[in-house]
Amino acid sequence: MKSIKILDFPFCNSSAIYRYAKIRRLSISKLSNKDIPVSSEVLILPGVGKFDQAINFLNKNNLKSVINDYANKASILGICLGMQILLDSSEESPSATGLGIVEGKCRKIPSCLSFRVPHVGWNSLIINDSNPSLSKNHASAMKSCDYYFVHSYYCDIDATFISSYFTHPVCKRLPASLHIGNIYGFQFHPEKSGKSGY
Repeated sequence: MKSIKILDFPFCNSSAIYRYAKIRRLSISKLSNKDIPVSSEVLILPGVGKFDQAINFLNKNNLKSVINDYANKASILGICLGMQILLDSSEESPSATGLGIVEGKCRKIPSCLSFRVPHVGWNSLIINDSNPSLSKNHASAMKSCDYYFVHSYYCDIDATFISSYFTHPVCKRLPASLHIGNIYGFQFHPEKSGKSGY
């Protein structure tokens, strides 16, 4: 059975992740800079806030290297800001350097009459068939549900990294989730998406 490590940002709703683990009867504990990852572990990077706020927290607590160890030896799931900091950089905070685990850059979502920014609310997802990360059953279930988003920036990444997306009048499609090997990311908040998120 997989156990969970969580990056306990002081500015995010990590209590929902602890509640999920309790419901699923999973072992969960807070990430420390002394942790040594094992292959059966999943590291969750939740987050709400600014890109540089998250990176400064990682630098201050010497957590970047241990997160990179998890990327090499275990699995990582980034949620919202946690997904964005997996990338190299963000237009939100040009001076901050991301984790660089996923090649790409976070960019401001263009605002237009039919799409307000910040993007707050529910969206259905379109599954990217060229990314084989989801089983047919899981993909079918995701397509039939809506998920909750709160963000002003999106992950500009290689199209093959995108496992699901939603449409935008200018960008055409904005990544809702990503998957590369043992790295996963959700731009939406599964912990705020009701039964769909669990």
